[in-house]
Order: sequence, then structure tokens, then C-alpha cells
Amino acid sequence: MNKKTIFALILFAVSIFMSGCTNSNRKVTDETTVNVTTTATISESETVTTTETTPAFDPTLMSTPLMWSAEDTSTGGKIYFLGSIHCGDENTNSYPDYVWNAYNESDSIAVECDIVAYASDIEAQKKSLLDYAYNDGSRISDHIDAELLSNAKKLLGDNDMYTVYYDFYKPALWSDLISGITVDNAEMSSDYGVDRFFINKANDDKKKILEIESVEFQSKMLTGFSDELQELMLRDAVDSALSGEDVEGLKELYTDWKSGNYDLLNTMLFEETDYSEYTEEELVLLDDYNNQLTTERNIGMLDTAVDYLNNGQKVFYIVGTAHFIGYDGIVSLLEDKGYTVELIS
Repeated sequence: MNKKTIFALILFAVSIFMSGCTNSNRKVTDETTVNVTTTATISESETVTTTETTPAFDPTLMSTPLMWSAEDTSTGGKIYFLGSIHCGDENTNSYPDYVWNAYNESDSIAVECDIVAYASDIEAQKKSLLDYAYNDGSRISDHIDAELLSNAKKLLGDNDMYTVYYDFYKPALWSDLISGITVDNAEMSSDYGVDRFFINKANDDKKKILEIESVEFQSKMLTGFSDELQELMLRDAVDSALSGEDVEGLKELYTDWKSGNYDLLNTMLFEETDYSEYTEEELVLLDDYNNQLTTERNIGMLDTAVDYLNNGQKVFYIVGTAHFIGYDGIVSLLEDKGYTVELIS
């Protein structure tokens, strides 16, 4: 696993990471609350408003993402599984018929969490913010290397994003802020994320929205990583940003996602490994990271999908692409349970 892989897994595995009303130049102050997964500052007296624009259709820029289907003939249940990416550009959500047919045939959509509802729920954002803040009176300087903190502050400062109030927040928030810089520099936005697009469309079409996990689950997972793992994630985010590897990796990842190239995505996410730069202790941390971010969650997502099938539901099921591919991905796990999973794309 290399630095590009760590960043790629986040963008392909956690929908609250960089989800919501994006504005990288806003800051947290003592009089405001923040949507910590998007860096958007929201005061208690403000009303959150989001504006979504359906991208103009351009067949030459069409996305052909990976999609599978599985069904239970005894119950009539059927699921269309769409692998998502949580940021994009104005052409991300131009899709071929196989995507729209699957969406139209489904009675509901299932997503990791309803990030659109979260973006307008001030109380939920306040609750999440508490997960990201130190509650023992300590600061980030008490938990991570001084040189790393200095580099992270400079990186945020150079992008007009640093404020002293961030010193009271965990590295998970700092990593998120830096990911926002990466996405901006790649000329992308979480506004065009696949799950966000389909949540808004489902709301317009009055389709039921099912949450597979929740914002609370994901925020507690990200902030529940050990100090050592959060520091490693921040170090890799800072190093990648300073070297430019982050933007290069994101653009490569996005191109592979748009083309629906399973082999390239599997290689980048799970097989393109360079362990030489990590210590043995860091490799243990990376194993823990991968287990919590994908492997363990895949099992929960599998169980939810099986429940949908057993209940005879017709669902358009959207989660990060990383959850579907690999030997312990949802597709392989479903096949292990005896389901026939068809690759549609």
C-alpha cells in the first residue's frame, strides 16, 4: 500500500469524507460549528442551502462505472450494485442506459449514509464535530510529531485554510481538510460525487433512501482510529500533497473509475504496494486501517444486501467502489453465499 492507495481508499470507501457543502476557504471559530467532513463552516443562526445542478450530457465524456446485479428468485428481490466515487467533475454523472435502467427499475436506493440530509442538519453536524474534537483538554500538538504538525499548518496556511481553532481537533479533521485541497487542485468537487447525485435524484423522484451505515458510524470510525494511525494518515496526506502525488493519483483513480476498468482499479487499490518506505509498526497500522475501512465494513454491507434480497426488495445500491472489488469485496462475498452476481458494465 502506498500513499496514493491510502487516499484512494478514502475516496472510494467513506462517503462522509469530503461530503457536503464544500468551501475550502471557510474556517472553524469558537462561535461556529463546522461540517467537519467538508470544511464548511455553519453558524447556529445560518440556514444551510445546497444547490445541485444536473450536468449537461456529453456522450464523449460518459462515465461507465462498474455495476453488478444479484437476485433472489424465490422472493423477487433484486439489487443493482453501483461502485461510486465521492468526488468528481461536471461530467461525472453522465451515464449510459444500463445505469439509468437499473435506477428506474429499483423502488429505492441504498447509500452508505444520507449526506444530503446531513448537510442541512445542524444538530447532526454539531454531534459529529464532537467526535473530531479532543474532549480531554489536549491539543493536536500533544498527539503528533512537531515537524509533521508544522508542515500540516503550512500546507493549510498556504491555502488560506489554517486557524488556531483546528489545534483542538484530531488529525482525522486535518487529513480531511488536506483532502479538500487535493480535490480542489485536481479541479474536482464533492458536489459531483456519485452518491450525492443519486440521493438528490431519488429525493426529486420520491424514491425511498435507505442508509446502510450512518454519518455517526463513519465519523466515529474515522476519529476512533488510534493516535498512531491518525498520525500516519496525516503524514501520508501531507507528504502526498507536498509532492503533488495526491493530485496525480486522484486523476488516475478518476479516469479508471470512469472507464469501469476492474483490473486497473483492483491493482491501484489493493495490489499496487510499496512497503519499503514503512516501518514494521506502520505496516501493522496499515493492516488495521484496511481492515476497519473496508474488510470489516464489507461484511456489514453484505449482510444488509442479503436482507434486501430476502425481503424481496428492488434496490439501487450505491457504495464506494473499493467495497465491491478484491477477494473480500461484496461481490466475492455474495458469490461465496451462493448468489450469482452478474457484471453489467
